[in-house]
Amino acid sequence: MAINTDRCLRSEREAREQLTREWANFSAADRAQCTQTASMGGLPSYVELITCLEMERDAAQLPNRNMTSRPAALPKK
Repeated sequence: MAINTDRCLRSEREAREQLTREWANFSAADRAQCTQTASMGGLPSYVELITCLEMERDAAQLPNRNMTSRPAALPKK
């Protein structure tokens, strides 16, 4: 059990250090949203926060696609 606790604490410490270095690189909107998300349902987590921020950043870099368009109808047999 101590191994899992140590691993968890180490992950949180590493995530906090990464956030300290990279915080300014994330948008204010993403920081606000992810800070709120990472603290939902219990204790806040630096690991959840950095994961959320990285996902938001990466998603913003994806090519824009019109998500409301529907695929063409399949031909009838």
